Amino acid sequence: MTDSVSSGEDAFNALLDLGYSEREISEMVKSKSMEFQGFMSKEAILLMVAKKCGIAVGEAGREEGLSVEFEQNDEIDYDELTISIERLDENMSNLVLLGRVQSVFPIREFARKDGSRGVVGSFLINDGTGSTKIVLWDQQTDVMRSEFFEEGQIVQVIGAYSKLGRNDLVEVHLAKTGKIVLDPKNVDFSRFPLLKISKLNIDNIKKSNGYIPELEGVVAEIDQLKEFTKKTGEKSFLLHFVLRDSSGLISVLVWGMEAIKCLKKIDIGKAIRLENPYLKRNQKTGIKELHLTPRSKHFP
Repeated sequence: MTDSVSSGEDAFNALLDLGYSEREISEMVKSKSMEFQGFMSKEAILLMVAKKCGIAVGEAGREEGLSVEFEQNDEIDYDELTISIERLDENMSNLVLLGRVQSVFPIREFARKDGSRGVVGSFLINDGTGSTKIVLWDQQTDVMRSEFFEEGQIVQVIGAYSKLGRNDLVEVHLAKTGKIVLDPKNVDFSRFPLLKISKLNIDNIKKSNGYIPELEGVVAEIDQLKEFTKKTGEKSFLLHFVLRDSSGLISVLVWGMEAIKCLKKIDIGKAIRLENPYLKRNQKTGIKELHLTPRSKHFP
C-alpha cells in the first residue's frame, strides 16, 4: 500500500488491503453520505473513510475530492440548499451559504511552486449560527474589489467546499465554477431571521461556532503564561484568561507572541473587547472556548 492515497479509487483499494470487504466499505460510505445529506461527493467520502481507518490521505487527494466542478442552474432554489454555518464540518462539498460579511482581509499575491504568481483573498461571513472564513483564489477575488463588497453586506456563496485551514479551523473555499452573489435578490429573508445584526453576549455565542464578530467583557481571571515546544522544535507561548459579562464566563486562549502582547494589556477587572475570536469546543473537556487567531484583534 502506498504512503498516502490521493483518489477515491486509491482509498477504496487501500481499505481492501486493510481487510475491509466491499460490503463493509459500501456501508461506511452510505453512512457518511446520509450524515452529510448530499453535501459531499462520493470521492470525498471515500477519502474521509480511509482517513478515519488510519490511512494517510495526501493534500492533493483532499483537494481533488472536494474542489469539483459545480454545475450552476438558474432554476435551482438555492434557499433549499443553504446550510447553516453551525453545521459546517471539514470535507463537505457543493455548499451553499448565506451570510453577512463580518470582516474583510487584504488580497495578497504569492508565488506558486512552479514560479507563477497567484492571488488569494478571504473574508468572514456570519449567518447568526456562527462565522466562517471564505477563501477565494485568482480571478475569484475580483468580487472583493467591487465597490459594493463591504462589511455588513449580505452575500450568497454558491458552489464551495470546506477543509481544515491553519490552526485546524474549518474554512470554506470557492470551487472553480462557484460564485459569490452580492446582495442576492431571490432570497426569502423570512427564512433567515438570524442574519439581523444584534449585540452578542457570552451566553449567546455558546450556541454558535466559528468566528464571533465582536465580544466585550471584563477579565475575571488570568492564568500564568506558559511556554511550550511545538512538534517542530520551535518555542511558543500560551496565555489563558477568563472573560466575564452579565450573562456568564468563557475561557480565552491566546497563542504565540500575541500571548505576550495580550498579557501586557489585560488585568483582572479591566474591560476588553475582542474582534473575530474563534469559538470551538475543547475536545478533552467538551466545553466551548475562544481562541485568538491571526485574524483576531483585542482592545483594552
